[in-house]
Amino acid sequence: MKKRSFRIFIAITSLAISGLVALQVFWFISSYQQERESFERLADYAVRQIEGKIWNYLSPDYLVQSTNFSQIETDLDIETDQGARPIAASKFLGYYVEGNDSIPLYAPNFVRDSITGKAVDSLIRDVLVELDLPGEYFFKVYDARTDSLVYENDPAKSISEPAKEREIKVINPSGGTQYQTVSIFLPNRSGQILLRMGWILLANVLLLVLIAGSFIFAFRIILKQKRIQQIRKDFISNLTHEFKTPVATVSLALDGLIDYPIEKDPGKRDEYLAMARKENSRLGLMIERTLNIAAYERGSIRLKKESFELNELISEVVSNFEIHVQHRQGQLLTEFNSRTSIITGDRDHLLHVIYNLVDNANKYSPGTPHIIVRTEQGSPGWIRILVSDKGQGIPADRLTRIFEPFTRAKEIANTGVKGFGLGLAYVKKVIELHGGSITVESHENEGSIFTIQLPVS
Repeated sequence: MKKRSFRIFIAITSLAISGLVALQVFWFISSYQQERESFERLADYAVRQIEGKIWNYLSPDYLVQSTNFSQIETDLDIETDQGARPIAASKFLGYYVEGNDSIPLYAPNFVRDSITGKAVDSLIRDVLVELDLPGEYFFKVYDARTDSLVYENDPAKSISEPAKEREIKVINPSGGTQYQTVSIFLPNRSGQILLRMGWILLANVLLLVLIAGSFIFAFRIILKQKRIQQIRKDFISNLTHEFKTPVATVSLALDGLIDYPIEKDPGKRDEYLAMARKENSRLGLMIERTLNIAAYERGSIRLKKESFELNELISEVVSNFEIHVQHRQGQLLTEFNSRTSIITGDRDHLLHVIYNLVDNANKYSPGTPHIIVRTEQGSPGWIRILVSDKGQGIPADRLTRIFEPFTRAKEIANTGVKGFGLGLAYVKKVIELHGGSITVESHENEGSIFTIQLPVS
């Protein structure tokens, strides 16, 4: 995907995601407002219900100050309140039984002039339970004649959200006089409303998370594909560049053999043949290295273990590589200080491990390369291989990630040195498959030391 096409794709996708998110947010806010209005209507209805219950409390169907009748046959619900006030009308109470006769019984009609705070509290609670409304409420009862506070359900209570005040005028049933005012506060709690909208909220959140996750996943895949495409281009370019040198050298040697009268100079002939043989060997190493990197990417590295002499393997790598260091007027030295160097492992893979480290030491030495490959005795049963250089080094903040795939220090990548970011990852994988370990010590502009530890046979 071209850079411009990629940016257009990101812009369009981002715009679509933003529009969808905005639409979801707008829809959710609208739903919330509707739920809020529905709550307000339900709260108004609840207050009307409370008002009706207060009216029934003031003037129930059958209210008397006291019942002194010992035998009353009736199914009527008669309430007794010594504070009730009689009015002119009378109420039928039932039948008084005297012998075989049932005598109708009437009593004066009574009403209540006011309602107690506890009665209001009980009525409010009953209505809220019936309508499944939040149990948080606050109310005050005022004396309408003096405008003084008579009762409040909890003076120390504070409502978490502003609440609409709803008033109930307590009017005497008989005289029409307002004796009390009940002020009720039912808070419009956002949490309760959101709870009622629980499934809508959950569905919105899940949808937005799914959309965002899909976008991020697709974006990461595109970036990965773009990076792989760039790596493929660099790989082909680097491979062509690296193969060109040994092929040109072999071609030059063959031309020398053909054009130069070698029968007169056997030494020159041997020199050309040695050059061709060495470059051909190097070309084979490069091909094997390329195949090994491909195997690492597929996760299909397999070891063919055998016993071999590690010092001989290092000498072989150095022999094939020293021509490149000498071409830059550098030095590639070996120091074999271990008492034993017989190990069991995959010779080819370990050869490419040493080759990778020596190649890196050469490539990342801006001036004249000075590389030392040294073996020394480690702890009992172990041997150490140290590859040191005096190159540009690795920044301290990059050291912890230098063995991760496709990781190259920015400072190194900007030098124009060819590389895929897979070499050290391959090296670490091979060493770990052999039961060993690899560490690095590096300082900028001073050089690096890579230390490998492997078990000896």
